Amino acid sequence: MRKPKRPVDIGLDGRDRRQLTKALRQVRDSRTYRRMLAVLCIAQGLLLDEVAKLVGMSRRSIYRWIDRYGHGHRVDDLPDRARSGRPAIAAAISDRRIGWELRRDPMKLGYQTSSWTVGLLAKHLTDRYDCPISARTLRRRLDQMGLSWKRPRYRYPKVKNLPQKKGRSSAA
Repeated sequence: MRKPKRPVDIGLDGRDRRQLTKALRQVRDSRTYRRMLAVLCIAQGLLLDEVAKLVGMSRRSIYRWIDRYGHGHRVDDLPDRARSGRPAIAAAISDRRIGWELRRDPMKLGYQTSSWTVGLLAKHLTDRYDCPISARTLRRRLDQMGLSWKRPRYRYPKVKNLPQKKGRSSAA
């Protein structure tokens, strides 16, 4: 059985422990927090298997994080790197266009309703800008714009003398 390496053998010292401890208090992203915690635990002398179990990741991932941190001993090397990601859906339909169409009256555009629904607005945007957008994507985009979408709630006025109008006497 191999003897586990000490933090000093990996190149981690007290300065790294202090730097990682300070950064852990300030980080907001859970993935970055997990990485910093794993590297800090290794720097404090915990065994790799214990750390892997603690953060719920594989030994290989922790080795990569230690290697990434060890090159420059910078906490800024641990967060996710920028990725290209998926291309924007319905790029032709900008937030500005969505806002413009929301302010328009659906009745004046020939629809049989006085207020927009997500499905109706998605259909209208698809037809108008010749760019397909689903109701789900539109709902997500509205959320990103800071707009909430709820059905109108109908409230009926309170009726005075309801028991009398229902045919019951008020004296019981």
